[in-house]
Amino acid sequence: MPTNPVVVRRVTAMLGKAGLVGPTRGPADSPPDTFQLDVVLRAVDGRTKLGVPPKGVDGCPVGAKIPDTVRRAIAAAYEAATARLSAISVDDLLKD
Repeated sequence: MPTNPVVVRRVTAMLGKAGLVGPTRGPADSPPDTFQLDVVLRAVDGRTKLGVPPKGVDGCPVGAKIPDTVRRAIAAAYEAATARLSAISVDDLLKD
């Protein structure tokens, strides 16, 4: 994986804190291939990059509502992405 070792250590530490990886002396209680991708994403404090709502325009009846409307749309898209990721396991990725 072409990335800085510091990034790998940081992500590994986050996964360890979430209990998804760690040292074992025998078979792990939950093999990593059974983890769903939404769990992995939350463990590394990740979010899908769906954008940022634009700034509103004070005093404009339409422009003032745009940020909240876009924020709700982004939240709905994030929920849909999380639901889809919850149906995919690490094992599913390894099979592809």
